Amino acid sequence: KNGESTRTNVNKHDLHDNMKKKLLKTIEIQGKCYENCLVDSGSDINIISEEISAGFSTGKRINTSLTLSGLGNYKVKANSAITCEIIIDGRKYYNVKFYEVTKECMPFEIILGNDFLRTVTTVINRCSVWFMPKDEEWMCSLLCKENEDEVNNLCSTGHIKNTEVRKEVQQLVQNYQPHQIYESPIKMKIVLKDEVPVVQRPRRLSLKEQQEVEDQVNEWKRSGIVQVSHSEYCSPVTVARKKDGTARVCIDYRKINTKIVKDEFPLPLIDDCIDKLSDAKVFTCLDLKNGFFHLPVSEESIKYTSFVTHNGQYEFTRAPFGLSICPSYFMRFISVIFREYITKGWMIVYIDDIIITAKEEEEGLQRLQMTLQTAANYGLQINWKKS
Repeated sequence: KNGESTRTNVNKHDLHDNMKKKLLKTIEIQGKCYENCLVDSGSDINIISEEISAGFSTGKRINTSLTLSGLGNYKVKANSAITCEIIIDGRKYYNVKFYEVTKECMPFEIILGNDFLRTVTTVINRCSVWFMPKDEEWMCSLLCKENEDEVNNLCSTGHIKNTEVRKEVQQLVQNYQPHQIYESPIKMKIVLKDEVPVVQRPRRLSLKEQQEVEDQVNEWKRSGIVQVSHSEYCSPVTVARKKDGTARVCIDYRKINTKIVKDEFPLPLIDDCIDKLSDAKVFTCLDLKNGFFHLPVSEESIKYTSFVTHNGQYEFTRAPFGLSICPSYFMRFISVIFREYITKGWMIVYIDDIIITAKEEEEGLQRLQMTLQTAANYGLQINWKKS
């Protein structure tokens, strides 16, 4: 049974519109490609136009007396069949048997029916169709594609021309685990101009904001970023709104910032950074997640980070956002970790943004591997969505 594809009274204009919705594949036979080939699970057999198969120089042909029927019990005679090799999407299929019918009976050049479809695994997505071998290879292909999509959702790798380099980068992203084995090279030390405590009362927050603050503080406590405080210093909490409407819990350190002695570690000049980019052709950008929280606060300085909420007082064990010396101290921290690469001239660091330069993709991959290994050793978390 072949379905409506064997009918002769097909309106050509309707056929042209409907063909856009059909499952069509390009099939190569003996060096020639045929684009108008229908994938038809309603057909028990494979069918080919006699006009096409007559030009085949090889292939085993046998006589048959097969009668094909379609809609309306319309009957078509197939007096011969030919077995040959075909190529679809670069994959060869051997000993595929086609029954030959006259051109007038065929609105398509070739019809692939169940005789062929039973030998492969068919994957259909809307009007596209792919054939995979009937083994685990097709599943591996889908899993690899799924993993690639997952990595691309984390960070962009589609622009990498070298496929081997792209796969290596995807593996690096997937397997990155910041297992800290080295202690932080420095700790943030806060020096005040005087020892008169800065004390502020908690600000009034709505019930919704109170819950948001409590959730954030609990998350910080679980991560070891804050701890309960009994400090004579305390700054108030405020809630700001991100562009997506979610809450950002902030500490208002403006008063204590006026008493902090500035850290003089210099931030790099933008012009110098641009000069370092001039000879490179490949750039890898990394963004550190919750950058300042990687930097520990010295024991004697923790009390100065204290803040007060509606239900308690806490203090940071890691550098908080809002203190005036955090950017320069964090710059010092990152510069010490990546000093070797910065000195060699192929890494640029600006606070929590890292740029790795290279002349070729292979060189860029090698330098990325070195950077990620160092970052993992110091427990640096990377925001892949911004990288």
